[in-house]
Amino acid sequence: LLVNVGKHARARTAWVRIARHDRYAEATVRDDGIGFDTRRQSGVPASGFGLLIIRERLRELNGRVAFTSSPGSGAEIVLTIPLLDET
Repeated sequence: LLVNVGKHARARTAWVRIARHDRYAEATVRDDGIGFDTRRQSGVPASGFGLLIIRERLRELNGRVAFTSSPGSGAEIVLTIPLLDET
């Protein structure tokens, strides 16, 4: 995701947050770049093969990806992956 920010977002700053919750782990990447239209290609920006691959990999892990953005307002991408039961 940070490679995508560097290549496409024209951002000055990017933030990464990783958190562990009771049943899932969550990674959030946010930037102050140009943003994108989340309605295109079901939330994947044009030529968004990198994001499409991330979505497919998360699906294999029963995870999810959520995009929040609009043109001119930066972007936030949240990845959620369930944790394995340690019992």
